[in-house]
Amino acid sequence: MAYHLSSDSRENNRRNGKSSKTFRTSSGSFDLVTPRDRTGSFDLQIVKKRQTSLHPELETKILNMFSSGMRYNSIASHVEEIYDHKVPAAEISAITDSLLPVINEWRNRPLQSVYPIVFMDGMFFKVKEDGKCVSKCMYTLLT
Repeated sequence: MAYHLSSDSRENNRRNGKSSKTFRTSSGSFDLVTPRDRTGSFDLQIVKKRQTSLHPELETKILNMFSSGMRYNSIASHVEEIYDHKVPAAEISAITDSLLPVINEWRNRPLQSVYPIVFMDGMFFKVKEDGKCVSKCMYTLLT
């Protein structure tokens, strides 16, 4: 909103309060408060005018952040920082609940009886090569 007002050529355009609407997602609904300007020329970038449902792309990004190990509050603050869109932690919890069947399926998958294990290590030595002292690595592999 601040960038829009600073780049607007009309001098009389300024903030004009906020509006609220009920926003639906695949896992529930919540109230969303959006800013307005005097001329009505401001458009939100993430949530468009008259849009009442969350984009699947944002839900996918929330699921990716959750699967990479972020906590609900961290995801909520990250989404608010990047998109300037407040999503409550309870809403994120409802979105991430769609991953539970996939997680349970992965946990209950059949395992192989034998897995190969390879240990690799390296030790650096100073070696004289072409009249210069250089570092070379000697690798050790255990299987």
